[in-house]
Amino acid sequence: MKYTQSNRTINHEPHLKKFLSLIAKDTENDESNSSPKRVFSGRIPDKFLTEEMKKDESPSLILTDDEALLFDERYKNLRKDCQTEYLKDNEVKNLLWYLTCEIWSDRKKFKNSKELQSKINNFVEDICKPLEEYEVIFKVNNLKIKKRTRVWDSVIINYTKRTLMQKGFKHSEKLLSKQIDDFEKQTLLLITETGTNSSLVVDRARQKGNEIVKLLQTYLSEMSSVVNEQLLFSLSENYLLRKKDESKMIGPGWQRNFSPIEFDYEEQFKMLTQKANKHYDLLKNVPEKIQNCVKRTIVWIGKAVSEEDFDLKIAFLCTALETLLTTKQDGRKGEKIAYRIALLKKHFEEYITHPRHILWLYQLRSSVVHGSNIRVASKSEYHTLLRLTREMLDYFIQFVNQHSLKKQTQVLEFLIKSQYAEDLLNWLKLFPDKNSTEIVKSLEDEIFGNEVVPVCLLLKKE
Repeated sequence: MKYTQSNRTINHEPHLKKFLSLIAKDTENDESNSSPKRVFSGRIPDKFLTEEMKKDESPSLILTDDEALLFDERYKNLRKDCQTEYLKDNEVKNLLWYLTCEIWSDRKKFKNSKELQSKINNFVEDICKPLEEYEVIFKVNNLKIKKRTRVWDSVIINYTKRTLMQKGFKHSEKLLSKQIDDFEKQTLLLITETGTNSSLVVDRARQKGNEIVKLLQTYLSEMSSVVNEQLLFSLSENYLLRKKDESKMIGPGWQRNFSPIEFDYEEQFKMLTQKANKHYDLLKNVPEKIQNCVKRTIVWIGKAVSEEDFDLKIAFLCTALETLLTTKQDGRKGEKIAYRIALLKKHFEEYITHPRHILWLYQLRSSVVHGSNIRVASKSEYHTLLRLTREMLDYFIQFVNQHSLKKQTQVLEFLIKSQYAEDLLNWLKLFPDKNSTEIVKSLEDEIFGNEVVPVCLLLKKE
């Protein structure tokens, strides 16, 4: 049994049919005057242009509302599928767009369900490659095991160079063949992974390998005679890769681990430490409780920067925001963090980040902390939240000083009673999505004093 579902394949036909059936409908006579909430447009390929269209400088097809939403969903599904990972993002989008324009340009033909299904089947057959099976080997640092041992669906091995070559890990080029020496008589982790892009196969194998490392740490920690420092295993930066059904290796490779790189930017160091010192001078004027709140926030931001896993980076940054912008009495914190960030930003910026995006990032943290999912956060999401958290730290320190506030609760009360609070509430009511409506409810409750007091607090009062 596989313990991970990294080799994901998707049945695209029914999803494509739902989308393309909508495209095949004749909507030219639609007299609806309502403005679309979602729009996606692209140039129509020359092959599908009529003589009339060719007169236009840039003939485009415009998808609105459900059409645009379904196009985006179909594209994301194709990107998630290991059968299409050999293609670049723009190649997948272009192929899907070409199919969309082809269906749209001959709508009468493709209203016929059989014609449409045939076109979809051909598209899926062309774009989805059969998965190939690979074997990837990493050295396991700080682990010394000589006997072959199965660990879930992976294997710990310790081979001579000759055995490695007999197993298919050999290369005709002398330079590449020499790199295999580094794997001889070492504790190795062999992982089987499938896919259609060898680079992504290695990424998934490393991901699985890191999970095996965590698994070993979990089970080996049962030994009372072993200290945690003996369990600091890690995977090597270099690896060996081969297709399982071929006798020749694709090649050795190298991928840098998360490890220190020397910082030597003198000017930037001076500029940013001046900013830190400015904050330090401002904090001298505020009570110790607020100083400690800021210090704890800084520690959590530092933990996020030091952590390798993006899920944990997001979790640590959300904890930093909780430290700065919530109290124990707040109950559900995500919605409150979302609108308090917006209100604090509004005191320093003309435009704000929509609170629903902040809540969405916070919900990633909930998935991680409550164990409902792993590998949910990306590098882009981390950098977005890191920048936002640093801004909140800066604005919070300035805000406390500008208004001579003595307690964190005074900061939060000031924000909710500011001129911007009801303006934000009324603006958020224009958005029908779930995150916006949840934020509206929480903000409305706090503005008008309708919040339900937690039972534990009532009992304390009694």
